[in-house]
Amino acid sequence: MRPAGIGSSDAPEVLGLGYKGRYRLWAEKTGLVPEEDLSDNENVQLGLLFQDAIGKGYALRTGKQVVPADMVYHASGNDWQFASPDFLVVDSDKPVGLLEVKLHSLQEAGRHPPDEPFLRDVVQVQHQLAVCGFEMGAIAYVLDGRGRRLVHWDVPADPVFQDAMTEAEANFWHLVTTNTPPDVDGKESTTKALNRLYSQSGNTLVRIDDDAAVRWDLGRQEAKAVIARQEEYLREAENWLKSQIGDNEGVLLPNGVRYTWKSQHVREYVVAARDQRVLRRFEK
Repeated sequence: MRPAGIGSSDAPEVLGLGYKGRYRLWAEKTGLVPEEDLSDNENVQLGLLFQDAIGKGYALRTGKQVVPADMVYHASGNDWQFASPDFLVVDSDKPVGLLEVKLHSLQEAGRHPPDEPFLRDVVQVQHQLAVCGFEMGAIAYVLDGRGRRLVHWDVPADPVFQDAMTEAEANFWHLVTTNTPPDVDGKESTTKALNRLYSQSGNTLVRIDDDAAVRWDLGRQEAKAVIARQEEYLREAENWLKSQIGDNEGVLLPNGVRYTWKSQHVREYVVAARDQRVLRRFEK
C-alpha cells in the first residue's frame, strides 16, 4: 500500500503533466474513489518485467554501479512528500544518485522526439532528487517504437524548479487535507471520478447565480457545434477516399501515404445493463 502523501508519480499529475489529472488524483488521495487498478495494464506489466534488465543495461552502458532502491524515502520537513526510486547509483557502496527506468509504449515512442526525455519523467526524477537529497539522477528508457533502443539521460538537481514544484505539491496536499476539490478539467479520468462520486441523482434543482455557469454553457454548445462540423468533414474525407478505393484493397497517395479499406469480421458483444446519469440541456 502506498503511503499517504505526494509521491514521485503524483508530481506530474499535480503539475498538470500526467494522465489522470489533478481532480482524479485529489479524489483518490481523499479516499473518495479508489486508486485505479493498473495490475492488468500490459504496459505496466512489461515495465515491471523489464525494469531489472533496463537497470543492468544502464550500468553496462555507463559503467556505473546501480542497485535496487527497495525502500521509501520521506522528505526532511515534509512528511507528506515521499519517493521510491527504482535504483540507486552507488560509488564505493555509498548512494550518490538515483535512476528511474521506463518502458514506453510503441505509440508514445513514435510521437516523441528521440533525443529528449519525457517531461513528466523529468519532473518525477526532480521530485525524487528533492526528497532523497541527491545532486544527480538519471532516466533510462527502452523505446519500443525505435527498435527497442536503450537511451538514457542525466538529470541534475534543479533547486529552483524543485522549490516551485514543492510549493505546488504543498498547495495540492492542502486541498487534500482540507477536503477542498481542485478545479475540474477535461480529462476522461475526471469524468469517471465525477460519475463515481455522484452516481445517484436526487430530485432537487440547484440554482447557479455565477456568470461563469453561462460561459460554460455557451462554451459547451460551441464545442458541440465544432465537433459536429469536424465529424461531418471527417466523414466527407473518408467517403471520398472510399469512393477512390472502390472494390480495390487500397490507394497510394502522391505523398507516399497509403490507405486500405479491408473487410474484417466484427464479433457480437453485449453491453451489460447498468444505471448511469445522463447530462441533458433544456431551454427555459
